Amino acid sequence: MLDLERIPREYPRRYLPKDFTFASWEELEPFFRELEGRGLRMAAEAERWLHDLSELLAVIFEERSVRYIRMTCDTANKKYEQAYLKFVEEIEPKLKPVMRNLMKKFVETPVAGELPEDRY
Repeated sequence: MLDLERIPREYPRRYLPKDFTFASWEELEPFFRELEGRGLRMAAEAERWLHDLSELLAVIFEERSVRYIRMTCDTANKKYEQAYLKFVEEIEPKLKPVMRNLMKKFVETPVAGELPEDRY
């Protein structure tokens, strides 16, 4: 049976701390602020920025998926339901405007056009 408390990780992290987990937006916000403030003057910086953003989003959406799976596999467990609802009600709404700003930042960066089209 699947252990709903522990999900194995196959990919090494390069941006986030190895064992980083979060329970609230406040734990994620510093990483988004860092990405918002980072300069993208060269193509290599823009590429690293995209990789870091991708890693951050992968961790966030993995957590969302785990919370959803736990809630639906054990419908009697109120702790799982509350954890999922907290994500949907408190984290997701704050994520959307931040992502809009980050995507705008990337699109408006002149070096974005220097990245390989077939990859980005």
